[in-house]
Amino acid sequence: MSKKSKLGRPPGKRLTKALGQDLRDFIDEELKKQKLKPNKFHEKISETLHTGFGIGNSEITVKRSLHGIYTRLIPFREEYREAITTILGVPLPVSIQDFLKGRKTRARAINGGAPSSLDTKEYFDLFFDYIKSNEQKKKVRIFARWTNLELRKIMLKFGPHDLFQRFDEVVGKGLLDVEYVFFLLSPASLKLPDVKKILKRYRQFASEIYIHYLSQTTLELKETDETISIWDGYESVFTHDWDFKGKIDGLTAWNSKDDHARLLKTYEKIKSESDFYFRRGSNPRT
Repeated sequence: MSKKSKLGRPPGKRLTKALGQDLRDFIDEELKKQKLKPNKFHEKISETLHTGFGIGNSEITVKRSLHGIYTRLIPFREEYREAITTILGVPLPVSIQDFLKGRKTRARAINGGAPSSLDTKEYFDLFFDYIKSNEQKKKVRIFARWTNLELRKIMLKFGPHDLFQRFDEVVGKGLLDVEYVFFLLSPASLKLPDVKKILKRYRQFASEIYIHYLSQTTLELKETDETISIWDGYESVFTHDWDFKGKIDGLTAWNSKDDHARLLKTYEKIKSESDFYFRRGSNPRT
């Protein structure tokens, strides 16, 4: 497989060994429950990858056996694991989720990130307290990784219940200029009812919106693997995931100047390779 493949490098032997058997047993068991034959499952996976992610046969080679799907496909991107479990209709077992989460946590710590114990409500309380401090307008840049929310069909169910009202309040008072880059599966995502609704709501308070697509990205996995939240003037830059209930997961604070510069550079790189979608003051979208 080419090093430039959108899927990234092939998984190491240790990762394949750690994930392979548990995933194989899990999927085999679910296939039996649903009386879904392995070759039919493979066809569905191929169809999902082609239509949802724009990955053609020339870009991915997997054995026709299920084992080839597990060891070659699943470890690359979280979105691909999500696609498989969506087809099966069940989430990955907790043991496998914990294994994958543990790998991310260790990687963050090794790279200098400080794990945060804040839950979703506490994180957004911290955010809005900062935005309201000093009564001065603040610039915020967010790369919002929505791909998993899209696959799980929880686009309208993440974050605190009063999140949008709080954004409306601070933007209405002139305290916030917030710019977004949203990460979606493909241009076809814009036709989904939930995506249309959520983008319409964000246009009510965002200053600018750009959209980056998994099916078209040429960026490395590590550059788009987590949401990035940059609050100008704040001591930390935050990264995080979303769990299966739409709650913040794996919240990490990056406090050094080098990390701030690195994450801002990553954000600007993603933005530069994204499609413009909306700017306040321009002609509104329907």
